[in-house]
Formats: sequence, structure tokens, C-alpha cells
Amino acid sequence: DRSVVNFALKPENHQRFVQTGVRVSTRLEVPPGRYQLRVAARESGTGRVGSVNYDLDVPDFTKDRLAVSGIVIASAAGTLVSTVKHDAELRDVLPAPPAASRVFPRGDELAVYAEVYDNDVRNPHTVDITTTVLSEDGRNVFKTSEERSSSELQGKPGGYGHQARIQLKDFAPGTYLLTVEAKSRAGNEPPVSRTIQFEVR
Repeated sequence: DRSVVNFALKPENHQRFVQTGVRVSTRLEVPPGRYQLRVAARESGTGRVGSVNYDLDVPDFTKDRLAVSGIVIASAAGTLVSTVKHDAELRDVLPAPPAASRVFPRGDELAVYAEVYDNDVRNPHTVDITTTVLSEDGRNVFKTSEERSSSELQGKPGGYGHQARIQLKDFAPGTYLLTVEAKSRAGNEPPVSRTIQFEVR
């Protein structure tokens, strides 16, 4: 697939653009597999070009009994970044567009969203979903949990949307690990999880 976004930078917005950049949101649906994402920007006036390539693996979330999607983060400070093309689906579950940066100022507020895919249709059961944040020295500085019932899926495989809000005002500057973990109470299978790293400055 290929997507092109053209926008004109007005003189009154130039300084803000220099300070914060601009966010472009594009949704792409592909089957499970390995892909390379290529993003490039070109300034028409000078012809200057910048680009980045990113290898990604799209998992098959229907293969296992329980799976966790990637983690999406939005931040209050990130609302200062101008956004071209809002993602309509994420707008329903996040208070702001997702942040591409993983560096946040102290005092910021993060909104976290992930989906847990439950493919176990054998018996009614409960899934525990937990979001935690660990500091560099291994201390647990944030934790929230919720219970979801398989009855929500009406006997079919499906997903639970999981949201969390994290206040960074008490976080010391440093690197943190954010984990979303899901564990089914049916059987003795180990939990599944996704982890990302972020920094507070």
C-alpha cells in the first residue's frame, strides 16, 4: 500500500512546526506476516528529504487462546503536536492522537490502550488484564487491573479493549518499562503480555 499526504505550512505556524514537528496518522490493514514500513518527507521549497525504514511483524492474533496487541500511548503534552489525518478508530478509545515519541516530560499524563484477544470458546471464564510500570531499579511504580468476562464475546472469539491512565507527576526522570499482561482463569496456561519502554525527562 502507499499513502501520500500533502500539506502547506503557513508562516504563522512555522515556529510551532520547528518546535514540535507534525504528526501524520495513517491506518493500514494487512494480513499476518513480516513487512517493512517506509516513511519519507520532502520539502517542496528546498527539495530536502528525510526518511526512515521500520521492520515489523504482524502476528496472527487468532492462533493462540489468548494474545495481547501492541500498546498505543497518547499523552497530554502530545496534544501540542499538530496532527494531519486523525485515526477515527483510535479517537474513540484515546483522548488524543497516539504519540510516536517515547520520551515524555515529568508531569505529563499518559493514556494507554491495548486489546486482548480471547479465542477460548470452550467454557465461560474470566480474563485478568493488568497494566504495570517498572522503574530502572525494578520498583513497581504503577499498577491497575480489571476483570473481563468471556460472556462479553457471546461465545465467539474476540477482543477486550483495555485502557489505563498514568500520571507522571511523581515519576523521577529515567527509563521505565510498561507492561500489559493478560491471564485467563481457565486452565493453567501462563499469562501473555506486551512490553514497551519509555523515558521521563
